[in-house]
Amino acid sequence: MPGTEPSASPQETWCSTAPNFLQSQIVTTRKETNLLISSCK
Repeated sequence: MPGTEPSASPQETWCSTAPNFLQSQIVTTRKETNLLISSCK
């Protein structure tokens, strides 16, 4: 969908918000969190 993320790509947006979001989700394991964060580097 062109134009829906004008200032950042979806991955950049995810990577900037995912860590804090995942830390607030008790159901998310540390392993899953680390895997998702590492995919952003």
